[in-house]
Amino acid sequence: MKLDVKSIIIIILSCLLIIGFVFRNKETIVDRSSEIKTLNETNKFLLNKNNDLFLVIDSLNNRIDSNKLLLDKNDYKVKELEIKIKKVKDEKNKISAVVNSMSSNDITISFSNYLNKRR
Repeated sequence: MKLDVKSIIIIILSCLLIIGFVFRNKETIVDRSSEIKTLNETNKFLLNKNNDLFLVIDSLNNRIDSNKLLLDKNDYKVKELEIKIKKVKDEKNKISAVVNSMSSNDITISFSNYLNKRR
């Protein structure tokens, strides 16, 4: 039987592998049931907290939605008021048809009456 270098290397590696299996460090199986139980309890607690947080988030989302509706209503009212203010500003500089048809004496009398009423 002729052994070449390749065969010798295979035999040496096989022997090392067998020796490694025989003399390896044997680990004992550790009972981790108490740790698993603790982790399960922690998991249940965290799930409950998560559900509580989802309820809070939902209520806050509802409040946000109601506030958005109020803002939309307020925006509409502000736009209406801006339109009214613009109309009043436009009419501020106009001369009334009543005043336009009055003579200067009538205007003076009306203005005096107005001032007398204010006192």
